[in-house]
Amino acid sequence: MANTRHFYANSALYVKKAGATGSYSFVRGIQSASDSFDLPADYVLQWGMVGLYEAVDGTSKVTFDCEKVIDGSTPLYLAATEGSAAAGLTARSESRTMLCVGVYPSEFDYVSGTPTRVFEYSGLQPTNLSYDFNTDGAFKETMSFVGSFAEWKAGAPKYGTLPTNPTASGTDAPPALTACSGGVQFKENFRFTGTYPTLLPTFIPGITSSGTMTMSNGCPIIPVQSVSVSVDLSREDIPRLGCKTPYARLAQFPVDVTTEITILSQSGHGLDMTETGSTLVGCEYTNAPSVALRFSTDSGLIIDLGTKNKLTSVKQTFGDTGGSNATYSLSFTNKSVMSVFHPNDPSNITYSGIA
Repeated sequence: MANTRHFYANSALYVKKAGATGSYSFVRGIQSASDSFDLPADYVLQWGMVGLYEAVDGTSKVTFDCEKVIDGSTPLYLAATEGSAAAGLTARSESRTMLCVGVYPSEFDYVSGTPTRVFEYSGLQPTNLSYDFNTDGAFKETMSFVGSFAEWKAGAPKYGTLPTNPTASGTDAPPALTACSGGVQFKENFRFTGTYPTLLPTFIPGITSSGTMTMSNGCPIIPVQSVSVSVDLSREDIPRLGCKTPYARLAQFPVDVTTEITILSQSGHGLDMTETGSTLVGCEYTNAPSVALRFSTDSGLIIDLGTKNKLTSVKQTFGDTGGSNATYSLSFTNKSVMSVFHPNDPSNITYSGIA
C-alpha cells in the first residue's frame, strides 16, 4: 500500500561512519531535516549558431540540513565525525559520514521493520554547526553537510542495515532522562556548577575572576537569556584531471567561531569605550578583551572555545514604554577553536579542561 503522506512520525534518520560495514545508528531527537541538489553545468556555444552546442554536467553537490534537540544522546556532530583523532575543528572537518533517511508506512504510529523508501547519502562532510541555548525552548544542535552522492531507493539501504525497532515500539525516551540528568535539555539544564561548569566573560558584573557564575540558593544571580555558538566550515572543491569528482572538499581555514550571549540587564553591561582603549591587558589598552568561553549542560555536553574569544560587538537596549526589559548582547569571535565533548562520543575523546 502506498503511503498517504510523509511526515515526522514515519521518518527516521540514521548515521554511520563512511566506509564502515554493518549497521546504521538511529539519531534520536531529530526535529527537522531537508536536502537540496546543486546540479551545475558548463554551457558550450560555438560560432555559426545561436543555440547551445553542448551542456556538460559539472560537479554536483547535495546539501543535507538537520536540527536535533540536545537530549543526552550522542550529538550528531560527534556521531558524524566518528574516528576523529582529536576534538578540534581541523580533525573533525576531515571526517566523512553516511546518512540515511528511512520512510516507513504512514498508517503506523512508530517506525519499525523495513522502510518503504530510503534516501541514502554517502561521503558527507560537515559545513555548518551551531548550538543554541535559550530560555524559551529546548536546547538545539543544527548541522549542515555537503557531499556528491545521494540515492533514493525502495526498501533497505545499499550500504548498511537499519535497526528494526529504533524507537522501542514508540516508547523511546531521552537517554539523559534515564540517567537522571534532565531528559531533553531546557533552561534549567544549563550547567553553572559542578565539574567543568560554564565559563563566561569575567567583565560581566556577577561573574567571578575565574569565569564561573555567582550562585544564590542554587540559581545564577545573572539572568542570562540565551547563548548561541556557530561555525561555518566553508569548503573548497579541489579538482583533478581525469575525474569529475573533486579530489577533496577542504575546509577553508581559518574559520570564524562566533558566540553571542544575551543577558537581561540589571544595571547595564559595565563596559567602557575610549579611543585608546579602556581596559589594560598586559602592556596595552583595549576596548575588546579576549576571554575564555565554555558551555556545559546536564546531559554531559561541553563546548570549549578556548581562551582567545575576542569581543567584537556590544548591543544594548534600554527597554521601551511597551514594557520590554532592557537587555544587552555580547558577540565574540575566535579563529578555528571549537571542541565539542560528550560521554557518548564514538571517537572516545574525553575532556580534560579548557586549553
